[in-house]
Amino acid sequence: MKWRYFKTLREKLFVYKALKKGNIVPLLQYALYRARLSHFFKFTRKWYTMRVFYSPYAFWLWTHKEREKDEELFFEKFLKEGDVVVDCGAHLGTLTITASKIVGDRGHVYAYEAHPRTFSFLKKNIHDNECKNVTALHVAVTDTNQSVRFSDYYVNDMNSVEENGPLEVTGNTLASLLYDVEKIDLLKLDIEGSELPALIGACDVLERVKAVYYEIEKHAYERFGYHPQDVITFLESKGFISYVYDKDFVVSRIDASRIAKARYYNVIALKNISSTYFKID
Repeated sequence: MKWRYFKTLREKLFVYKALKKGNIVPLLQYALYRARLSHFFKFTRKWYTMRVFYSPYAFWLWTHKEREKDEELFFEKFLKEGDVVVDCGAHLGTLTITASKIVGDRGHVYAYEAHPRTFSFLKKNIHDNECKNVTALHVAVTDTNQSVRFSDYYVNDMNSVEENGPLEVTGNTLASLLYDVEKIDLLKLDIEGSELPALIGACDVLERVKAVYYEIEKHAYERFGYHPQDVITFLESKGFISYVYDKDFVVSRIDASRIAKARYYNVIALKNISSTYFKID
């Protein structure tokens, strides 16, 4: 198979390994995906149905629809009916829709996505799943209420604020977006290095937040000139302690040695761990 037929090495290896096992289905799926015909197909996971839009992550989900995702398991465990969730970096809406189904009519989800094409996919998925309790905005969450430059990569879950990016996107702070929201049970941040600017732009919003679920990605942070410890320290100044958790939801406080070991991982920051279901290691 020639390189020109594949966008990324990961896609080529996935199809190649399937063919070695005698499974031609992933090759057929990939052909439909590359021909941009896959959006006519839908797949179903536990909490949502999704179209296979032209997004590598959508293709991965389509071909791994039975695979459990750590983030979705966390939302399922942590959230309850009536909760209010803020999803920064909503991407295709997997977590937005999961949260929407869990919190129900008494709850609400605020979903923010900066990339225009990805936002259009998000809106369609929200519509297809009949999520009436979601407010979705095309906006980059940062520390300013000014427009920002944004990247436009094929691997669209890696797009981020970028000084010389080809796209111009409206930027907003969480303080301006959520000024009238009385309580937030979960603030989720997965915005490819803009985590600290987003928190800085949250101002008094963090006083109303119960928990912050965020991704530590060292290389993304370093592109913005800061380090994981800076986020941890900032959250501590606002009363949050950052923890990592295992598959049994046993938590341990994050430390420098753990930061050094992994390229990226999900972290939960809590003000009062005794009020949650977590067990402390």
